[in-house]
Amino acid sequence: MSDETTARSKPSGNDISTTFAKGLRVLKAFETGTAPLTLAEIARLAELDRATSRRLVLTLAHLGYVRQSGRGFTLTPKILLLAGGFLHSRQFTKRVVPVLNQHSKAIGVPIYLAVRDGFDAVYLAHAGLEEGNISYGFSVGSRLPLLQTGIGRALLVSEAPEVARELVSDAPLDAYTEHSITDRAEVARLVEEARATGYVYSDGEFEAGVVAVAMPLPRAETMGAAIGMSYARDRFEDGAYLTRVVEALRGCRQSLDGIAERL
Repeated sequence: MSDETTARSKPSGNDISTTFAKGLRVLKAFETGTAPLTLAEIARLAELDRATSRRLVLTLAHLGYVRQSGRGFTLTPKILLLAGGFLHSRQFTKRVVPVLNQHSKAIGVPIYLAVRDGFDAVYLAHAGLEEGNISYGFSVGSRLPLLQTGIGRALLVSEAPEVARELVSDAPLDAYTEHSITDRAEVARLVEEARATGYVYSDGEFEAGVVAVAMPLPRAETMGAAIGMSYARDRFEDGAYLTRVVEALRGCRQSLDGIAERL
């Protein structure tokens, strides 16, 4: 059996390193964006006992992935090495970002690309434009909820209908603004509506006063991807700007055809 076949087969319990898995849980604790974290906070977020958490954090600090300052711990830039291989192997900077830049100019707002990781949409690339970017400072690696964001729902559209229904049923559904939709049946209806129209339109559900428009890319073998943008609601009032945005995203999707399928 080849190494590739072995890697893709379902591992048995004896093949799993529980210590390594716990170490990854410690790293995920830093996704909260709260820095620095104390050992007690890391243990709580990683759902580990204090002794195990302390040992894993100090190991990560020894390896250079975590920095200690007083009682707190933060990630170091070295953590980017873990994602660098993924981005480099898919040539995001050379192949994807120029396409996003080109089509972003048509609407004056950065277009971004994301993939699904569990119940989150994860930003992998975005255009270099700065004008009009009024989001909360999202960047490559930022994670957004699937159900309450335009890009998240576009990723649901990229999935098979039965998979999308399961995700709508199981993913967290929190209220971020007074306009957040917290009825799962309504979210499911909106996903199917977007499947029919080809794009998602979300008004103020994740960021108050901000409209998000997103579109799924052709489905890759291993993962779905989507592109999107966000801007102030008043820019969309006459309907003409929405038409421009949808046309720009369609053009971007066409330009990414073939590239997205190899993500």
